[in-house]
Amino acid sequence: MAGLLVLLLAGAMALPAGARARTPLRGVMLHSLWWESSDAVMARELALARLAGSNVVRVDVGWGTLEDAGKGRYAPWYVAKLDRFVAGAAARGMKVLPALWGTPCWASTAPEALKRGCAPGWWARGVAQYPPHAASDYGDTMAWLVGRYGDRLAAVEVWNEPNLATRAFWNGTPGQYVEILRAAQAGARSSAQAVPVLAGALAGSDGAYLRALYAAGAQGLYDGLAVHPYADPGFARLGALRRVQLAAGDDKPIWVTEFGWPTGVARQWHVSEAAQAYNVVRGFQALDRLPWVQGAVLYNLRDKGTNRADVEHNLGVLRRSFAPKPAFAMLRAVLTGSDPFALRLSVRRVGYSVYAHGVSAPRALVSVRLSACSPGGPASMAVRASAYGNFARRLGPAVRLRGCRVTVAAATPRRIAVSASVR
Repeated sequence: MAGLLVLLLAGAMALPAGARARTPLRGVMLHSLWWESSDAVMARELALARLAGSNVVRVDVGWGTLEDAGKGRYAPWYVAKLDRFVAGAAARGMKVLPALWGTPCWASTAPEALKRGCAPGWWARGVAQYPPHAASDYGDTMAWLVGRYGDRLAAVEVWNEPNLATRAFWNGTPGQYVEILRAAQAGARSSAQAVPVLAGALAGSDGAYLRALYAAGAQGLYDGLAVHPYADPGFARLGALRRVQLAAGDDKPIWVTEFGWPTGVARQWHVSEAAQAYNVVRGFQALDRLPWVQGAVLYNLRDKGTNRADVEHNLGVLRRSFAPKPAFAMLRAVLTGSDPFALRLSVRRVGYSVYAHGVSAPRALVSVRLSACSPGGPASMAVRASAYGNFARRLGPAVRLRGCRVTVAAATPRRIAVSASVR
């Protein structure tokens, strides 16, 4: 799968530059509401999301955590944390896209064998994945959420990936999903706030599940369709899903609320860090060319863990330590409108050797020149940038190169040179 992913977007890239229209809402996914995330970590994540150029941040909001104690009894600590998150995003000029999911035990249709009287630990027994007894309970919480935060929200997302066969998020039928969707729309409208309601949050471009939602009466109950089109080179399957919409008379915009590429070493799916950086750029550029896409959210800003063999731990453009992967600079470039493949140079000492690392146009020939060296005169060499635009060249032993000036120039239509010194 990884090899397929790095061939991303060939068809979309063939469009002329003038055909591209910037997707209105673009940003990243954060997990700042998780219990282990401190206020300082939340503030740092929000600041980095804004630094990257985001104008929207998606966050998972646990209904079961928010309303754990009973109907209408919102957990003060969680409300305070959510308040800080929304205020922090607004202060930085970003809208929030909350995905509300996870049924509280008291509301869940899970069997008693799992609920066990709602004793502690119910959330680890799959109780939250079951639909609520009364869809109106979900609608009431949605009304509270929209009423409290209003126009600081970009939209509200109804659940997460209900179509997954693993039942990781939803252990109900399409018809039961439509019930909470209807309740969510009613709840959002009751607050008198014009906040879009997003349906689906489909895992993949699942046309069969979308047809099942239509058959259950979903059409007309939402303002946009959320999709997570992972592993979809060129977003071809997303285009097929759009055709399913239009065939049903549904022209609501699509919101791509998760897409991304994991680094690491997971056997089932991973790419190199260079390929991740390249794909982030090409992914946003391709979505920009689809006029029916309203929002594009990269998953994730920051790695969720440090296990390199776990796909979920490695989807960030920042490591868990906040150290940036190459994709962070590329994300910032594409979201702020600068050239992601502008010539960049970094001179680093690795062991006893000095290397020139950098970014250029993919497959560009980069000339490297050493000057101001003593002893020895100027030296020239060349390196070809990879298909992802990154290059690296060993310059020589550090002991002989201290004080040298390194200049690189890319053989592109606009020949630009940049320099750095060896220290």
